[in-house]
This record gives sequence, C-alpha cells and structure tokens, in this order.
Amino acid sequence: MPRDQKRRQEARKAKVLIQNGQADRRPPTDDEAEALLKAIDNCEVQLLGIKRLAALELDGLYPSPWCCPWVQRISILDYAAWRGRDAFVSSLLNAGADPSSGVLPSNALEKLPRAYSVWVARAVARMRQMGAALESDATRCKCGVESSLVFGPCGHACCMRCPWKEFQSGWFGQLPELTCATCQAKYMDAALEFKSQRRGIIKIGDWKAVSEGVSCWRCGCLNPPCAGANCLNCAADKFEAAPEVCLTKSHPQSLQSYSKQSGLGCWPCFLVDKLLKRLQGKRARARRLADTIERWRKLPEEMPQNVSERLELRASLSAAGSATETATGSKLA
Repeated sequence: MPRDQKRRQEARKAKVLIQNGQADRRPPTDDEAEALLKAIDNCEVQLLGIKRLAALELDGLYPSPWCCPWVQRISILDYAAWRGRDAFVSSLLNAGADPSSGVLPSNALEKLPRAYSVWVARAVARMRQMGAALESDATRCKCGVESSLVFGPCGHACCMRCPWKEFQSGWFGQLPELTCATCQAKYMDAALEFKSQRRGIIKIGDWKAVSEGVSCWRCGCLNPPCAGANCLNCAADKFEAAPEVCLTKSHPQSLQSYSKQSGLGCWPCFLVDKLLKRLQGKRARARRLADTIERWRKLPEEMPQNVSERLELRASLSAAGSATETATGSKLA
C-alpha cells in the first residue's frame, strides 16, 4: 500500500512539473524511441508512464518503422494515433505531447474532454499522412504558406496553422473543430473509425522488402506477404479493391485526388449510405416493437388451467401470427 501511494505521488509530481513547464526533458535516443514504438505496438503500458515520459521530449521525429512507407521519420504521438491506440495517445497528450507542432499553447487541449483531444490528435496524424504525398512546390495553403496537410473530406491542401483557428480563439459551450481554410468544412474521415488491433507490427521482425509488401487501401500500412489477408493495423481486407470513385462535377479537383488516394469513394454517397442504413435499422426496430405489442394485446386476461385448452390457444395464436406475417409480406411485395 505505501508503495502504491509513493508511485501516485511521483506521478502527480511529474504532472505538476509538466503543467508548469518545469520538467527537465531530454531527447530520447533512437533505441529509446524504437522501444516506445514497440511498446505502442505490443500494448505495453509500462514504458509510457507519465514519470518516464516527463523526462523525454515527445515532439521530435524519429526513424519510422517499415510499416509506414509514406514517411522517413515520424513522431511518437503520430505513430500511436495512426495505430489507433487511444489509451497511449491519451498518455502522450497527458505527458505534454503537442499535435499542433507549436501552434497552440501547451495547455490548450487540457481544457477539452480527453476523448475529443485524442480524436483531434488522430485527425491531425491522418492529415499529415495524406499530406506526405503532396509536392511542396505545387501546393500552397490559402494563406500562402507551404502546405503540409490534406484536409478531409474536401481534400484541400492546408498549412499547419490554419485548421487550428477555432482552437486559438476562445470558445464557450461548443467544442472547437478543425476547419478547412479554403471551404470552411469540418474535418471528417472514415479511416479514423476502425478499432485498434491487439497484435503488433514491429515484433514480426526486421522485414524491409518494400517491393514485396502490400499497402492497405484504407490506412496505408505496409503488410508483409506472409501476414494474412487482413491488414495488420486496421484489419481491412488488404487484397480488396478500393471502392470506386463516383464523383460528380460539383466536387472540386482536390476532392477527386483525395478520394483516389484514400480509397473511400465519394463522400456524399458514403454519408447517404450510412444514413440510409441507420434509418433502415430504426424502421426494423419499430416494426418488431409493434408486432410484439400486437401479440401481447391478443393474449387472454386469464390463462386456461386445462392443458388441452392451452394447446388450442397456442395454436390459434400461432395461426394468427403467421397470417399477420403473410399479410405484411404481401404488402411489402
């Protein structure tokens, strides 16, 4: 018991030092960074305690694993966000990791709900991943600065500062959102909806034959040929063809390129399909509830004591139920 109390006191002390900006930090070595990435892969919480993280600088770039072919160096926070490890993303944010790359103050995200802060960190990591394929000379943000992000779902290129405008201004009641500087759209990406996998990636071995790997169409993870049919990161079928893009003329050219890269198809069609499935589910539940209430109303007030009378009542109720189902089927046909 005293040992647990001492550990909690040390964790609270490290948290206070981080909040006051008095923590003595040093950049981790490449071996320490690799150990942190492996701990994120294998879901090992021992290496990501706040006392240990308070002594390290968490915003640096380190050699990326072979499963991230779109970038040579990656931050620990972006890797945890790309892997979908929400618990580790929360630990890194609690230890002072900054997803905005210095745009926001150090304590800006602490005022938000922790789950929402984690989602914002994952969204920014996704925008960086999509922005890694941009050509720096040809793409610039609306403000004129060189672009490093690709916003979703509109697909416009933007810099690191513009999407955080709502976070920089004071908000009251309503949560701030990531906003596109070009079309003022709110960020949305279906690639953030997958659930994290328990199995790791790096622990398979030092496999670096990039030419033999298969890239996932949803998250971009590079999978070895011997890893099975599903992606190691998001569990999607990596051999499945990406959904076809059904873009209309009203969509901008940037959305066409974004949809082709992400493989998510037309965003309005995606949202309409999702809404229709939700409405169909609600109608099915309402129909089942109405059938249950109708059967309950047909029950007699007192159950007969004789066994033969009970059997006759059961047969009549089943016949009435089958007749109702037949009439419903004929109406639907």
